[in-house]
Amino acid sequence: MSVIKFGLIVIGVIIVVVGVCNRQQQSGATLGMNSAVGQVVGQNQVSTYFGAYKVAVIQFPTTDSTQVTITLEQPSSYRIGDKVTIYYDPANPERDWAIPSGLTPWQLAFTIIVGVCIVIVGLVMKSGNR
Repeated sequence: MSVIKFGLIVIGVIIVVVGVCNRQQQSGATLGMNSAVGQVVGQNQVSTYFGAYKVAVIQFPTTDSTQVTITLEQPSSYRIGDKVTIYYDPANPERDWAIPSGLTPWQLAFTIIVGVCIVIVGLVMKSGNR
């Protein structure tokens, strides 16, 4: 098997796995959860050994109109005033929440299809060394 053929197969499999995992995360993380539209109300500065970055502070209403404020743990592209869809556990909204990745089902499907196509090209590609 040539290096290029092997590389295409590996890259294709990685793309498929990333797409499938992202899809599972989106659907699995929201099972049994309520949804709400929150708003970015601030940003906190986080300093690490590698540098500083900002994380979004988001506020959202629960079904009983309680306002919950959460702080993301990772940097994001959210700006103050942005609307964000949040899925939360009604029993513990401050702790058990999820924000979908932002990829639509079509984008996820496209990612998986591209990965499969790359794997197929790698499998049917003729090897130069016979």
